[in-house]
Amino acid sequence: MSIYRLIRLSWPPTVQAGELSSAAIQAIIDAGDITSGVANFNGNDAVGLFKNDILIDVIGQVGEDPGTAWPVADDASGTVDQTLVRKAAINMGTISWTSSAGTNADDSQWLVYSQDELSYLGSHVQFTDNEAPVVSFSPLNGSSQVTETTDITLSFDEEIFNADGSAISNDDLAAKLSFSETATPANTLPFVASISGQQIVVNPTGDLKLGMQYTLSLLANTVEDATGNENTESSTTFTVREARTVAEVASAVYTVDNSNSTISNVPYSEDLTAFKANVLALSGASYDVYLADGLSVATDLLDGYQLICVAEDGLTKKTYTINKIAFVNNETDILSFAVPGQTGEATIDADAHTLSIQVPYGSNRSALVATFTLSVGATAKVGTTPQESGVTVNNFESTVTYSIVAEDGTTNQDWQVSVTPEAPNTDASLSALFIDEVVVEGFSPAVYAYTRQYPYGTAGVPGVTYTLNDATASAELTVAESMPGTSSVKVTAQDGLTTQTYSIEFTWEAPSTEAYVTSANYLVNDTENTLTGIPYGTSLAAFKANLTPAAYASFEVYQSDGSSVATDLKSGYLVVVTAQDGTTQKTYALTLDEAPTSELFFSEYLEGSSSNKALEIYNPTGADVDLSAYSVKLATNGASWGTMQGTLPRVWPILMATMPWACLKMIYLSMSLATWV
Repeated sequence: MSIYRLIRLSWPPTVQAGELSSAAIQAIIDAGDITSGVANFNGNDAVGLFKNDILIDVIGQVGEDPGTAWPVADDASGTVDQTLVRKAAINMGTISWTSSAGTNADDSQWLVYSQDELSYLGSHVQFTDNEAPVVSFSPLNGSSQVTETTDITLSFDEEIFNADGSAISNDDLAAKLSFSETATPANTLPFVASISGQQIVVNPTGDLKLGMQYTLSLLANTVEDATGNENTESSTTFTVREARTVAEVASAVYTVDNSNSTISNVPYSEDLTAFKANVLALSGASYDVYLADGLSVATDLLDGYQLICVAEDGLTKKTYTINKIAFVNNETDILSFAVPGQTGEATIDADAHTLSIQVPYGSNRSALVATFTLSVGATAKVGTTPQESGVTVNNFESTVTYSIVAEDGTTNQDWQVSVTPEAPNTDASLSALFIDEVVVEGFSPAVYAYTRQYPYGTAGVPGVTYTLNDATASAELTVAESMPGTSSVKVTAQDGLTTQTYSIEFTWEAPSTEAYVTSANYLVNDTENTLTGIPYGTSLAAFKANLTPAAYASFEVYQSDGSSVATDLKSGYLVVVTAQDGTTQKTYALTLDEAPTSELFFSEYLEGSSSNKALEIYNPTGADVDLSAYSVKLATNGASWGTMQGTLPRVWPILMATMPWACLKMIYLSMSLATWV
């Protein structure tokens, strides 16, 4: 009497009848109820459990080739060289491998273990989590040279909750944490804490003290994991870096000599504000400028003044002498000049004291900020307004007079600065025209009218986009209100006068009158207008997905009254197909196969090394199950389930009449075939 049947689609068949592998390990044989050299499955094969030739549980997806393996949970190598154990909460099979495999460890029905993990054979039970959540800190315990602005991060190895099992909010964290100076625990520090996922971030309020050691503790029994395991107290102790003793400055404008403690090449006319803006204290130090006596804080800047730099530690000091340039410049030149958007370099005539720049046509010249350089120490005014490079705004719609005063404060020269627009462009053409992001066939900038035909009834107006031949031109797109219709693009050149319009006429083909459906899965009889061979339990969505209407036709499923749209699927329901013309129709009556009963499901899958292959089937019903109606099938490398006869696939009987309730039965599968039926 046959109780299990395993069908394998070999790709290609290479094992000959009578060859029996000896590589199966004894542990699998001892755990199984039946051993037989009947088949070999790989990680990219589908394995199905059948009752009366109706699928009731599956590993893999029939008709698809995943490549190397079927993904399980978040493991891309799920079914290859690994062991899968069904979670204890699963008590029945499913024909949806997508639901069974899941997308992560939480929603999958399977636990993924390493290759040849045999400890779960003969059982359908999980281990219980008795471990408390483990936390790791950053900075690490014992860290030194920690920055004074650091945040402290607590990372847990699993999701955590309040001790009462409720979700943790940011407001809950203050009572769970203690933050203080290590040597003086009473000196606690204020902080703001936040939680995201499995991580808590503690942000101290204000900078930490340099050289100080701090301790952050997670108090005991304040958090727990999903199974109620509460934490023990844990902490991290770290030391903030020591204050730096560097007392030096740097400048990108002046010459700083740290050996001789001087700052030289300071322009004669440099004021105190400009000087400070050009001198940078290094490594957290600070400085101030004093009179030559080194005691009185300066309010201006003269040669011989002193800059006193104090290091971050507040003790180390260095005194620099400021040396200003004695020479007084009398030059009044504009050396460079630029405005935003200019189209070329400025033309500077040093003899005529004129300067001209061009900007694109249409540019707003009424409020431009010029960037310029002058002779050393020179200054500029427009009228009575001092000019600052990159800051001062001027109206350049007409020539602007810059009055340049030399560093000596006496010599001056007027410069005439002109910012003029270029001539406008007259190009009103397109360089490209697109329909639904595809270039229009035969497009030419000199051809202005196009026609495109679409299937009858096309509702959405195709999208029209374009590329201007001249970026300074503008365009107005007019979209057809409906199909059929005409969309157009009107291009206006930069001069605002030259225009050109491109049009695309969208038309329809004649409508189809064909009204029928086809199916690769069901039997369609167009003579009797029936649909049969539909497996019991097929969902409405799956049924619809397996029907293909005639081109441009549509269909709907109705209850037997022919007017109520179906929300499920039953025998006697009707499929009404409507042709594209909206008038021609055809109605099919559908009949579902009889409902199977299912008691068994896969509880374990072992795809081990060499020939170590095993499947475990579980009976949770509370009663013995007659196994004569059940079979196990194999679909290899993306093939479909095999039939029950013929050379390929093949059928192997395994003798047993019934399967006791709550029983686990192991089928040991080696690489070779002892008997073909």
